[in-house]
Amino acid sequence: MSLPQRVGPPILALNPVVLNPAKLFGVFEPAQYFNSGDIGVFGAAGASWALTFDKPGTFEYFCGIHGELGMEGTITVLSR
Repeated sequence: MSLPQRVGPPILALNPVVLNPAKLFGVFEPAQYFNSGDIGVFGAAGASWALTFDKPGTFEYFCGIHGELGMEGTITVLSR
C-alpha cells in the first residue's frame, strides 16, 4: 500500500507478514494460508518457492506486494 505524503513520493508501506514465507514447499490446502514471501536473491525464501496442488480445480492468487498494481493470476489444475 502506498501512503501519500505532503512532500515527496508516496511511502511504500508493507505488512511484514507479506514479506515472510509461510508453509514453505507444502501441499495446497484451501483452509490454510500460503505465502512465498519476497522471492529473489535477497528474499527470506531465496530465489524459488514451490507449492503442490494435488487436486484438480481453479485457484486464484495475488501478489501481496504488488496487488495494487493488479499482479494476480489463476492456477488451473487438470485431472490426469
